[in-house]
Amino acid sequence: MYYHRNGVATAAPRVVSGRGITHRRLDKRQRAVLAADIIDGLAVLQPSARQLARQLGVNEGYVRLARDLTPEKRKAILSGRDSTSFRRLLNPLTARRALPAPTLKPAMTDEDLVALAQQIGADRWLSAGARAEL
Repeated sequence: MYYHRNGVATAAPRVVSGRGITHRRLDKRQRAVLAADIIDGLAVLQPSARQLARQLGVNEGYVRLARDLTPEKRKAILSGRDSTSFRRLLNPLTARRALPAPTLKPAMTDEDLVALAQQIGADRWLSAGARAEL
């Protein structure tokens, strides 16, 4: 049971997806009422990772990396006790020298890209895509 600010018991607030808001065709009155509901606790806004990254001025790859951290590591970073470089974590070549750089053909086929992705591995492929903001 939740209590509104006037003391009246209400049901749990509804969750409004940030991604859903961008696709809804709301007029200004509807957006104002939705904002009032969120402020009053009648609705909870759950922004997407992309919306939060933009709002906080960080790369989405950093957000994905932060989500993989342990709660203790997150707390240490927030408190300033840990100075781990996300850039270094996103760039596995600086952390480890595993594979030699592939030689690229002038015009790579889809099969060449698949072979390259299998050689590099999903983590490095995705982190490279995140850094390139694809």
